[in-house]
Amino acid sequence: MSGKRIAIASGAIGLLIAAVAVTAFVWSRPSSAVRFAPAVGDSHQYRIGLRVGVAPGESVFDRAVILQSVVRYRVTDRDHDATTLRVEPRYMVGKMGHRVLFDSTRTDHSAREPIAAAMRAGFDLTIGHDGHTQLTPANRDAWEAVMQHSAIQRLDQFKQQLNAPGVLTQLPARAGATRTAGGFQTLPKLKLTVTKVSPEAIVVAIDRAEDTQPVQVPLGDDDAPVTMTLDHLHGKMRIARDSGWIESLALVADQTGTQGSRSVPIHLDLSMQALPEDPAAGDLQNSLAGFERVAQLAGDEDDDSFDYPLHLPQSDDDTHDPQHSNAAPDPLFAESGATFKVDSDQHELVLEAPYNIEDKQSPGHVTLAGLTLTGADGQALDLPMVVDEMRFTLVDDRIGTHISLRPLGWGSADLSAIHGVQARFTYRSTGPRQHTGIELADHPTELRKKDAVARAIPIEGQSNQWRIEVTNDQGNFFVDRTQSYAGLKVFNTNRRYGAPLAPVEAGLIARVAHPMAEHAQFRVEGQAQRLPLAYTRFGDDSRAMQVVFTDQALRYRDRSAPPPDTHHIFGLDAAPEQALDLDGLAPRDADLNRLRLRLPAGLGQACELKAKAPAENGHALVWQPRKDVRRPLSRDDDEPANAGLRDWELATDDGVRRYFYDIAVDTTLHCPGQPQWQRADHQQGDTPWLVDIADVLGHPVDADTPATAFFERLRFLDNNGKPLRPMRLDAKPNDRLDTWHDEAKQSTLGDYLADDGTVRFWGRVATIQQIGFSGQPIDKHWHNELGDYQ
Repeated sequence: MSGKRIAIASGAIGLLIAAVAVTAFVWSRPSSAVRFAPAVGDSHQYRIGLRVGVAPGESVFDRAVILQSVVRYRVTDRDHDATTLRVEPRYMVGKMGHRVLFDSTRTDHSAREPIAAAMRAGFDLTIGHDGHTQLTPANRDAWEAVMQHSAIQRLDQFKQQLNAPGVLTQLPARAGATRTAGGFQTLPKLKLTVTKVSPEAIVVAIDRAEDTQPVQVPLGDDDAPVTMTLDHLHGKMRIARDSGWIESLALVADQTGTQGSRSVPIHLDLSMQALPEDPAAGDLQNSLAGFERVAQLAGDEDDDSFDYPLHLPQSDDDTHDPQHSNAAPDPLFAESGATFKVDSDQHELVLEAPYNIEDKQSPGHVTLAGLTLTGADGQALDLPMVVDEMRFTLVDDRIGTHISLRPLGWGSADLSAIHGVQARFTYRSTGPRQHTGIELADHPTELRKKDAVARAIPIEGQSNQWRIEVTNDQGNFFVDRTQSYAGLKVFNTNRRYGAPLAPVEAGLIARVAHPMAEHAQFRVEGQAQRLPLAYTRFGDDSRAMQVVFTDQALRYRDRSAPPPDTHHIFGLDAAPEQALDLDGLAPRDADLNRLRLRLPAGLGQACELKAKAPAENGHALVWQPRKDVRRPLSRDDDEPANAGLRDWELATDDGVRRYFYDIAVDTTLHCPGQPQWQRADHQQGDTPWLVDIADVLGHPVDADTPATAFFERLRFLDNNGKPLRPMRLDAKPNDRLDTWHDEAKQSTLGDYLADDGTVRFWGRVATIQQIGFSGQPIDKHWHNELGDYQ
């Protein structure tokens, strides 16, 4: 049996653990015991994330499967002998690396339809008083088709992920109380310890029981079962006392799967988060992407190959402005600029909204609390969504939030029906930044401020190296770019250093009891006695705000509105400030039967560069800008790159041929004067993304000018000095932009020039750069002979 099969089988254990969430503990009366006893009609839905695969460091290939789902459970019947729940899988996606194995929003493949039909119908889950469970599909025919599918016909994880083993052991609601829970079917006994009791919830630690025994996991009629030994297990769950349902659960386990003489170490990460009735709630960590990030980092090799260097100030001159204010404004979001986009290719809804903050402010901790979608008639749509990702982004050159959401349902969501979006946010501002640091010594040291803790621990066997463990919650320690790190190298690392949990996994478990918790770790090298750190603290109170989003498609049609997104031109050579030097210019590589000419950036477009030579098969020979390549192609190309220079090459006008034999080539370069790059501020009132081209040039423009030539000799920069891309007149929502090189070589200025003579840019133009001329015209002439084929 392959390691992959054992890994898949072990996934059943993780999925069974996930289903523990179905059976909750109900608080019946003060000082009583917590016990599974939900009332008829009670329902809960969860976002469940599972990663299962070969343990980190055991294989050069990451064959881990990440399965995420949204599942709703509703109690339909209850008597003294049993409880029945309707189980409704509402969303499911499975990935192996970057490969999507299954996505419930896509059922266009015939093999996926039986799965979709079975999941749409749901399952009835009956739990007996002795812990015995029985899962019955509502659509038996569809389920039989699923189980006969060649890819899964002998695997039980589809069934087991919906199974609820049920924790029936009575657990006293008293800190320190412990019980050993059985009845988990394929799971061994687990130790449950109450660690915290409050009026709202109890927190229970989950650990491996001391007397745990291996369990047998069947794979099918023809295969011997796999013996699963539980080596390590750490987890927590938080249970609401007023309802009895689990609010949050996280668990990390290491197992060994054995079949015959073959053993495979298996690592498992599980996250389960209760969702409100409106499942579109989440934040940076509490999302599908948040769990996927934990799962991917937990699967990294446990060595320094995955340590990421941080570029920190190495002198006081490099530090940022120390007068940094963290206080977020009220309201947090800008009054305008929030947009939504329906991405039909990715089956997602994307929201972007700019913050109303200055350069020295922080938005604090922002949470999406709910979502209202409306149709063309303005009425609310029944189209539930789940947060895929929430992250920072630039919106109209301002820091803002980017949120992507996936629809629930099995291929039935019609995202085109969305015509309006309104979101509810809550946010906590951060207090003033405090500058501090932790001692680096030959023994462990600690820095503590309320619930934030940093520890510096010398790395065994490595001189002048430490690992810095940071545990944050409402208070936060982080690297401080307002202080100098002279003599130190700092790396972000997720190594375990012998611990059973990676830092991101420890954070995942900590968030069960403390939703804002985060664990980070750094590796430090160097000779210094102190590592600079900064400290801030989130406020105790949260504020709420409603944000109305407009359809991003409207921005494509309305040129007076800001552009839908920001895009830059990459790969342009820097424009030098001094006058361009034309001395010493000459074509090269004639002995290699080709010609190349290195010119100052923009000169080939601003001046006139011509070649006189016989045509090749009906194609004229012309000078063209040479596309950048990574590999040196001539003896001159491996010279250090020269800032502000651009290589041109002689080619046929179709760009096919670049080598020529037995011809003479005369090249002329004509400039109307001494060239020099000039800069001018762009003044365009309320529409800085629109530029009147004739006004900039001082004369009418030729719409047939190739886009490559025009936008290299004229550059339209944003307030950060980056050249912006022009926006084609035929740009449409959900178009996938080509690279600028590919788009420009197929376009002319006319593809961007509106009837009023303006070009719209993907961003706000602050400065315009172009080559100007002064003095007398300059002419250069060269004659080259290209010999016979050798």
